Amino acid sequence: MKLAIIIPTVNQVGVLKKALISLLAQSLIEIETIIVLDGTNQSNQQIIKKFCCQHQLKARFLINRQSHGFARAVNQGIKSVQSELIVLMNDDVVLQRNCLKALLDFYRKHQNQQLYGQALVLNKQGEIDTAGGELLSQGRVKMLKCSKKIQLVSATLAFYPRRLFDQVGFFDERFGSYLEDVDLSLRANKKGWQGYLVPQARAIHLGQATSQTRRAYKQWHDFKNWLIIAVKHREVFDWKNNWRLILVERLRNLSGLFKAILKP
Repeated sequence: MKLAIIIPTVNQVGVLKKALISLLAQSLIEIETIIVLDGTNQSNQQIIKKFCCQHQLKARFLINRQSHGFARAVNQGIKSVQSELIVLMNDDVVLQRNCLKALLDFYRKHQNQQLYGQALVLNKQGEIDTAGGELLSQGRVKMLKCSKKIQLVSATLAFYPRRLFDQVGFFDERFGSYLEDVDLSLRANKKGWQGYLVPQARAIHLGQATSQTRRAYKQWHDFKNWLIIAVKHREVFDWKNNWRLILVERLRNLSGLFKAILKP
């Protein structure tokens, strides 16, 4: 079974190289690699292409002159491949040994079921970064620590059968970046799909220091995208009993945005 892996990136060349080296070390033979250069400048494009050539990594590049966010970038990648199983991977994720094999083995074992899922993603200190999440009725995500069945699958490192997108649709590009995976999980769940954590598949999320501009970008999208989710999936929220808590959570998002903008 051929597996396609889609990696969107902007200008994070240093961490992307580490991610690609970890990809090369995987034991799977047939991997179709798609790198979406999403607003990547010309200099970094050449560096990335040269790196892949030097390391004999056969990758296909999709190039966007401007970045329009994670959702559109991964949608481009998904639409460009025919593979039965699609893996999305952040450019700052380092795969551990046999990570992709563990995801593929899990899928093969359950491929007749409506399931999708993610790897166990750790931070640089070896602590859990994401193991899936659960949407609370007051409008925030509770990050899970240990659970096989999960409501929300993080697209940091996730696998999706192609037929999920055929039934559910692609990532909603109105989100740009952040929370688009929450929305997709909620839509998939409504169609009878079940998210899973595959703990045998492990990876390290390196993360990057966020600039002031990037902090403001993230806080704005957090605020905007939570409003989209609250309206789009209003049946998930207990508005009658939790409207005050929902309002408090959105005010926290707004406060974070102001702090990011005003912080010197």
